[in-house]
Amino acid sequence: MNNCDGSMNEKLAIATTNFARNLLKVDDALWVFINDGDMFKSINHSGLFEKEMFVIRYNREWLRTAQTDKIIKCAFHETFHSVQYSAVIGYGMGIKNNLFSDDEMMQMIYEFKTENYNDSSDEWGTHLVEQQAEGFALELYEKFINQFKNIEDFIDRYYEMYPNIE
Repeated sequence: MNNCDGSMNEKLAIATTNFARNLLKVDDALWVFINDGDMFKSINHSGLFEKEMFVIRYNREWLRTAQTDKIIKCAFHETFHSVQYSAVIGYGMGIKNNLFSDDEMMQMIYEFKTENYNDSSDEWGTHLVEQQAEGFALELYEKFINQFKNIEDFIDRYYEMYPNIE
Protein backbone atom coordinates (compact mmCIF):
# COMPACT_ATOMS: atom_id res chain seq x y z
CA MET A 1 0.00 0.00 0.00
CA ASN A 2 1.19 3.51 -0.76
CA ASN A 3 -0.41 6.91 -0.82
CA CYS A 4 -0.27 7.41 -4.56
CA ASP A 5 -3.25 9.33 -5.97
CA GLY A 6 -3.30 7.18 -9.09
CA SER A 7 -1.87 9.80 -11.44
CA MET A 8 0.56 8.64 -14.11
CA ASN A 9 3.40 10.74 -12.67
CA GLU A 10 2.98 9.41 -9.14
CA LYS A 11 2.81 5.84 -10.40
CA LEU A 12 5.91 6.48 -12.52
CA ALA A 13 7.86 7.73 -9.48
CA ILE A 14 7.00 4.60 -7.53
CA ALA A 15 7.55 2.23 -10.48
CA THR A 16 10.98 3.66 -11.33
CA THR A 17 11.96 3.52 -7.67
CA ASN A 18 10.91 -0.14 -7.63
CA PHE A 19 12.85 -0.81 -10.83
CA ALA A 20 16.03 0.71 -9.37
CA ARG A 21 15.68 -0.93 -5.99
CA ASN A 22 15.19 -4.31 -7.66
CA LEU A 23 18.29 -3.76 -9.80
CA LEU A 24 20.35 -2.63 -6.80
CA LYS A 25 18.89 -5.22 -4.41
CA VAL A 26 17.77 -2.58 -1.93
CA ASP A 27 16.38 -3.92 1.33
CA ASP A 28 12.62 -4.55 1.28
CA ALA A 29 12.32 -2.32 4.36
CA LEU A 30 12.57 0.80 2.16
CA TRP A 31 9.26 2.66 2.07
CA VAL A 32 8.22 5.05 -0.68
CA PHE A 33 5.72 7.86 -0.16
CA ILE A 34 4.20 10.70 -2.12
CA ASN A 35 3.87 13.66 0.23
CA ASP A 36 2.27 17.07 0.01
CA GLY A 37 4.59 19.97 -0.65
CA ASP A 38 4.63 21.24 2.93
CA MET A 39 7.21 18.54 3.74
CA PHE A 40 9.62 20.09 1.25
CA LYS A 41 11.49 23.37 1.04
CA SER A 42 9.71 24.40 -2.15
CA ILE A 43 7.55 23.11 -4.99
CA ASN A 44 10.79 22.55 -6.92
CA HIS A 45 12.15 20.16 -4.27
CA SER A 46 11.40 16.92 -6.09
CA GLY A 47 12.19 14.23 -3.56
CA LEU A 48 14.34 13.18 -0.67
CA PHE A 49 15.79 10.15 1.02
CA GLU A 50 15.03 10.28 4.74
CA LYS A 51 17.81 8.19 6.22
CA GLU A 52 16.45 8.07 9.76
CA MET A 53 13.29 6.31 8.55
CA PHE A 54 14.73 4.57 5.44
CA VAL A 55 12.05 6.28 3.36
CA ILE A 56 12.01 7.98 -0.01
CA ARG A 57 9.52 10.84 -0.24
CA TYR A 58 8.38 12.50 -3.47
CA ASN A 59 6.81 15.94 -3.63
CA ARG A 60 3.24 15.63 -4.93
CA GLU A 61 3.20 19.26 -6.08
CA TRP A 62 6.39 18.80 -8.08
CA LEU A 63 5.11 15.55 -9.60
CA ARG A 64 1.97 17.25 -10.92
CA THR A 65 3.95 19.14 -13.56
CA ALA A 66 7.26 17.27 -13.75
CA GLN A 67 8.48 15.93 -17.05
CA THR A 68 8.80 12.15 -17.40
CA ASP A 69 12.60 12.18 -17.71
CA LYS A 70 12.94 14.30 -14.55
CA ILE A 71 10.74 11.91 -12.57
CA ILE A 72 12.73 8.87 -13.68
CA LYS A 73 16.09 10.48 -12.91
CA CYS A 74 14.83 11.71 -9.53
CA ALA A 75 13.68 8.19 -8.59
CA PHE A 76 17.02 6.68 -9.60
CA HIS A 77 18.88 9.41 -7.68
CA GLU A 78 16.92 8.96 -4.45
CA THR A 79 17.09 5.17 -4.65
CA PHE A 80 20.88 5.37 -4.94
CA HIS A 81 20.95 7.36 -1.69
CA SER A 82 19.37 4.33 0.02
CA VAL A 83 22.20 2.17 -1.34
CA GLN A 84 24.79 4.66 -0.11
CA TYR A 85 23.28 4.88 3.34
CA SER A 86 22.97 1.10 3.63
CA ALA A 87 26.67 0.90 2.78
CA VAL A 88 27.45 3.50 5.47
CA ILE A 89 25.52 1.50 8.07
CA GLY A 90 27.25 -1.72 7.03
CA TYR A 91 30.67 -0.08 7.06
CA GLY A 92 30.04 1.05 10.62
CA MET A 93 29.45 -2.61 11.53
CA GLY A 94 32.67 -3.69 9.82
CA ILE A 95 31.09 -4.93 6.60
CA LYS A 96 33.21 -4.16 3.55
CA ASN A 97 31.35 -2.78 0.55
CA ASN A 98 32.32 -3.60 -3.02
CA LEU A 99 30.71 -0.49 -4.55
CA PHE A 100 32.64 2.16 -2.66
CA SER A 101 36.29 2.59 -1.72
CA ASP A 102 37.34 3.19 1.88
CA ASP A 103 37.99 6.85 1.04
CA GLU A 104 34.51 7.18 -0.45
CA MET A 105 33.01 5.48 2.59
CA MET A 106 34.73 7.89 4.96
CA GLN A 107 33.48 10.87 2.93
CA MET A 108 29.94 9.42 2.78
CA ILE A 109 29.91 8.83 6.54
CA TYR A 110 30.87 12.47 7.02
CA GLU A 111 28.33 13.79 4.52
CA PHE A 112 25.42 11.72 5.85
CA LYS A 113 25.80 13.30 9.28
CA THR A 114 22.98 15.82 9.51
CA GLU A 115 25.20 18.55 10.89
CA ASN A 116 27.56 18.25 7.89
CA TYR A 117 24.98 18.29 5.11
CA ASN A 118 24.07 21.54 3.40
CA ASP A 119 21.45 21.28 0.67
CA SER A 120 21.57 24.88 -0.46
CA SER A 121 21.80 25.14 -4.23
CA ASP A 122 25.36 26.46 -3.94
CA GLU A 123 26.56 23.51 -1.85
CA TRP A 124 24.44 20.58 -3.01
CA GLY A 125 26.51 19.59 -6.04
CA THR A 126 29.78 19.56 -4.09
CA HIS A 127 28.81 16.55 -1.97
CA LEU A 128 30.19 13.18 -3.03
CA VAL A 129 26.88 11.48 -2.15
CA GLU A 130 25.04 13.83 -4.51
CA GLN A 131 27.60 13.50 -7.29
CA GLN A 132 27.44 9.70 -7.07
CA ALA A 133 23.63 9.65 -6.99
CA GLU A 134 23.39 12.03 -9.93
CA GLY A 135 25.93 10.04 -11.94
CA PHE A 136 24.07 6.81 -11.23
CA ALA A 137 20.74 8.40 -12.20
CA LEU A 138 22.07 9.66 -15.52
CA GLU A 139 23.75 6.35 -16.39
CA LEU A 140 20.72 4.25 -15.50
CA TYR A 141 18.40 6.65 -17.34
CA GLU A 142 20.34 6.06 -20.58
CA LYS A 143 19.89 2.31 -20.17
CA PHE A 144 16.26 2.75 -19.17
CA ILE A 145 15.26 4.71 -22.29
CA ASN A 146 16.84 2.05 -24.49
CA GLN A 147 15.12 -0.80 -22.68
CA PHE A 148 11.61 0.57 -22.07
CA LYS A 149 9.66 2.12 -24.93
CA ASN A 150 6.19 2.15 -23.35
CA ILE A 151 5.78 3.92 -19.98
CA GLU A 152 2.35 2.40 -19.30
CA ASP A 153 3.70 -1.14 -19.73
CA PHE A 154 6.67 -0.27 -17.53
CA ILE A 155 4.37 1.04 -14.78
CA ASP A 156 2.20 -2.09 -15.02
CA ARG A 157 5.29 -4.23 -14.56
CA TYR A 158 6.98 -2.38 -11.66
CA TYR A 159 4.40 -0.30 -9.81
CA GLU A 160 3.32 -2.97 -7.32
CA MET A 161 6.63 -4.84 -7.12
CA TYR A 162 7.31 -3.61 -3.55
CA PRO A 163 4.10 -2.69 -1.82
CA ASN A 164 4.59 -0.76 1.40
CA ILE A 165 3.21 -2.84 4.25
CA GLU A 166 1.65 -1.03 7.15
